[in-house]
Amino acid sequence: MSALTELFLARNSRYLPAESLVFLQARLEELTPRQQEYVFSVKLKDPVLAWVFSFFFGHLAVDRFYLGQFGLALAKLFLWWVTLGLWIVVDWFLIVKSTKEKNLERLHQQLLEAYYMP
Repeated sequence: MSALTELFLARNSRYLPAESLVFLQARLEELTPRQQEYVFSVKLKDPVLAWVFSFFFGHLAVDRFYLGQFGLALAKLFLWWVTLGLWIVVDWFLIVKSTKEKNLERLHQQLLEAYYMP
């Protein structure tokens, strides 16, 4: 494993689902240095920060806005009272996994774009 790939995975493993790390390692190793630089520039969201947003500002749907899930955020914002706050409590348990999956989607998008770089 190259030093850059190892460093990237060490720094960002807490932002990604654990089961995806081996696959990502193999995909990152296939890239040229220029492509790696492009992929490594991706900005990942912090799952702990998303949980903090969910815990303290869940009734305002700040956690979902943070992840860029605007449709879900608006639904949560306007319907949390219908669920008597249950949606907010359930999100405390789901938001970390959702953040990691969203980060994996972002990274896959960067990988796809990197493969088609000239």
